[in-house]
Amino acid sequence: MNIAVFSDSHDNTDAITWVLHHARQEGCTYGIHCGDIVAGFSAQLLAQSPFPIIAVFGNNDGDHKYLRQVAAESNGILTFSDDGGTGTETIDNRTIFISHYPEPARHAASTGRYDAVFYGHTHHHAIDAIGNTLLCNPGELYGGRTGTISYLIYDTTRHTVRTISIPRTAVKCQ
Repeated sequence: MNIAVFSDSHDNTDAITWVLHHARQEGCTYGIHCGDIVAGFSAQLLAQSPFPIIAVFGNNDGDHKYLRQVAAESNGILTFSDDGGTGTETIDNRTIFISHYPEPARHAASTGRYDAVFYGHTHHHAIDAIGNTLLCNPGELYGGRTGTISYLIYDTTRHTVRTISIPRTAVKCQ
């Protein structure tokens, strides 16, 4: 199974739309958002995804109650797995820890209890491993902080990730 992993969209609706379409073309059947969706209108775009998306809250997410309401109205397309910016999911027999912040992500990866740990917040793309645990930051969908828009595809069968850079001509950096 291919899982699209993205973060820090910060209301870049062009990038959200692009990544959902592109990830589907890449065979992704699930998505993970590592926080900082920001506003309800961006959550509504995610709620129209062609595949289910699990998300955690970030430090710039606005009205959590409204974001949860959008998710509740999505018929299971968008859900929040959140306990202070983190969540744990089992997808395709892989145990995955999701965090907005790098510190809890690094700690979770160091326990060896997870196959993959994904985080955001820094906006900087990173792929690492601690033992057999992948520790990855997909970078940012926002594009305005680093000038690069990217996401990851996690292949649960091969237990690998690959980076997809979004061409600047396809979307605008905000």
